[in-house]
Amino acid sequence: MCQYLAAGDVTNMLVIFMRLFSGLSCRDHKDAVSVKTDQDVLTGTAPEQAEERPGVSEPNSAVNFMESLSLKKGENFYRSVLQACLWSAGADVRPEAGKNRGQADMEVKYKDLSYIIEMKTAEDSPAALKSAQAGMTRIRGRDYGGASKNPILISLAVDLKARNIGACVFVKNGQTHVLDSQDLLQLREPPSEEAE
Repeated sequence: MCQYLAAGDVTNMLVIFMRLFSGLSCRDHKDAVSVKTDQDVLTGTAPEQAEERPGVSEPNSAVNFMESLSLKKGENFYRSVLQACLWSAGADVRPEAGKNRGQADMEVKYKDLSYIIEMKTAEDSPAALKSAQAGMTRIRGRDYGGASKNPILISLAVDLKARNIGACVFVKNGQTHVLDSQDLLQLREPPSEEAE
């Protein structure tokens, strides 16, 4: 992640973010959750033997921490996961970075580069592209990152149905790049060696 942040390599950063999001377990609030407690981990109890509890996890359970967070499937959840990933890479992340015309979801600084990130959610892939474009319009319209020298602007839309990034619009060195769900799928699954 650090090498991509330092190089301003947005496409490889997106691949990491998508892999991160695809590894998260998300469940509906209505469904019973198979809860694996810390004691289950210590004793080696299989997940199918874990006690069924309707949407409840053991308090202070390190094992269930991410699962309990994932029950909240909205923008704040995905933004928090993304922030944690960027912080762990050593980036200076300022959530809800404000100016007099509004707040960007995140301002990220790493070495000499500055990123402005806006996150949106959408119900499906077609709506994700519209949300990502609306996010970029907001970034540009409110001049987020105006104090930064040539910031990289990124608008991400999370497809709640797919539980991953559904579209992205980013601006780097004055060039706008639009990635829809098909483009992102190709990034996640590079062509096989047999096809070459």
